Amino acid sequence: MIKKHRALILYPEIPHTYWSFKFAVKLEGKSSAFPPLGALTIAAMFPKDDWEIRLIDQNVTPLKDKDIINADFIFISAMTVQEESVVEDIKRAKQFGKTTILGGPFVSTHMESTLLADHRLEGEAEGIIHELLQDLINGTAKEHYKAAERPKLDNVPLPALELINLNDYSAMLVQFSRGCPFTCEFCDITKIYGRNPRVKPNAGFLKELDQLYEAGWKGSVFIVDDNFIGNLPAIKKLIPEIIQWQEERRYPFLLLTEASVNLAYDEKLLQAMAKAGFQKVFLGIETPVEASLKETKKTQNLKSGLLESVQKIQKHGIEVMAGFIIGFDNDPEEIFDIQTQFIEDCAIPVAMVGLLTAIPGTDLYQRLEKEGRILEDSSGNNTDGVLNFVPKMDKEKLVTGYRNLMNKIYEPAEFYKRATRFLERTKEIPKLGYNHISWPNLRALFCSFFLQGILDRNRRHYWNFILNSYLNHKNRFSCAVTLAIQGGHFKKVNDVILNSLKIRVISHHRLEEIHLVLEGVLDRITAKRLRQRIHIAGKNSKKDLFINFEKISHFSPQALKVLFEKQIKSVQRYDIKLKLINLQESFKEILNDMDLKNRIEICDTIPVEIENMHLSTELWRGICLR
Repeated sequence: MIKKHRALILYPEIPHTYWSFKFAVKLEGKSSAFPPLGALTIAAMFPKDDWEIRLIDQNVTPLKDKDIINADFIFISAMTVQEESVVEDIKRAKQFGKTTILGGPFVSTHMESTLLADHRLEGEAEGIIHELLQDLINGTAKEHYKAAERPKLDNVPLPALELINLNDYSAMLVQFSRGCPFTCEFCDITKIYGRNPRVKPNAGFLKELDQLYEAGWKGSVFIVDDNFIGNLPAIKKLIPEIIQWQEERRYPFLLLTEASVNLAYDEKLLQAMAKAGFQKVFLGIETPVEASLKETKKTQNLKSGLLESVQKIQKHGIEVMAGFIIGFDNDPEEIFDIQTQFIEDCAIPVAMVGLLTAIPGTDLYQRLEKEGRILEDSSGNNTDGVLNFVPKMDKEKLVTGYRNLMNKIYEPAEFYKRATRFLERTKEIPKLGYNHISWPNLRALFCSFFLQGILDRNRRHYWNFILNSYLNHKNRFSCAVTLAIQGGHFKKVNDVILNSLKIRVISHHRLEEIHLVLEGVLDRITAKRLRQRIHIAGKNSKKDLFINFEKISHFSPQALKVLFEKQIKSVQRYDIKLKLINLQESFKEILNDMDLKNRIEICDTIPVEIENMHLSTELWRGICLR
């Protein structure tokens, strides 16, 4: 018998964000909100005669050394926000001499970290995966594979669901189309998947629903299209078939998806979606400021009143979740109050507000780069309180205003007020679709009662909302409980993010001040990576260590050694340890050449070498290091 090649497919860890829902899924007894649909689909493309496949979702199961040792090839599929976990995975694989293959949207954004992998796949896998696999077997694999064209979706295989435990997840994912017809300046979807949405055959999509149903799944199913109504004629043919499918099986699935605001313009489509069991839709509203919408080329949001559009969708019993952005060049000084008031008027409980971020490859990134305003590559997380470009508004004012906005909209009293208004708007709508009560639902309910209703200091607001929902909105009570749990998640994530936001802003300013110094002794790319890695280390540090310098006139050799050892410890995983060691003396000379004077403060544990130095009592806060 021919020995099969062993492939380990990794889906890296996603950091705590609003989208991770990590606090909420714990109440259901789940490990993660969503399975890695892309990795599962790629797994299904491997020829079974030649390959033995394992998949590890690191949001569910930690990666162990023996998992790496028992594999011949390590495949990683990731998004930009997973960068830190990606880098760690590649380095662990290399410690055991394993070949690494990296793909997913992460590669398409041309992040420098992708160069750590032995082989990279850029573009959609259908057009290149088979060539890559054969080259790996033959020992002739190239460093870089790029899809020549965007493939049709006629023959996309069913995801390899047998590689995961469905019970680990709160919701399942399916996909009907790829691409979006719009050209929003900040978005990378059209760069990766194109402006002409490609769709699967209706029969192929329904097979994905059949696969989940036959596997015993009942509950939430997220249709993760970039824009569900991007190809409107195709959707209008699909929805009636979804209605028939749901009715024949007594509505096993609660459907949710992403769409553009122009969904509100089509009354018949909204009626059909409600009948098909769509309970939620995520809209990219971004901002109610028309000048900012024009700036970012979000023209589809200008054709009708945004508040009226949201209300039209809500009238059909469909909850509107929405994304908002702060930081456009045309945002007025009062943008924070405008956004807050708009979210309240729309009664949108789940409002994902983020700072504008410039993703490599987007029109926004290219424009800002030409204007000399790019500071560093985006982390992929626009809620981490870090700007990767120079905004028109004062940066500290922008980030402070963002922090205050987030604090306000996710204060329990404000969140429950919006949730109650949404329930009132849908009070008279009969419940359609999903009617199943599962053990995870009951577990979440009782855990919510205990954790939010007894242990939480905001329990008064919680019980007011729960009791009011039960008495006045019985047909929407399960929705009310879900909203309460999500509100708890957002509050916790908000606290985690905002508690360290001010430190990160301060750190970011100091990084800008010293990056020219670093570039004086390092090549540009290494200096850029160093700044990013120091920043990541600072964000994840359990203890805040501030090393601050301005107008430094003298460093003793001992002090330099201590300073750089601290930096080496923070970035030693990123292959620049030796370069930093060699910088110890040259860094001193460069600072002296810039006519700077000695002023250092180190908080927390202060080494003896630093204590013995003569320090100024005037202190500066600077780079946040581990």
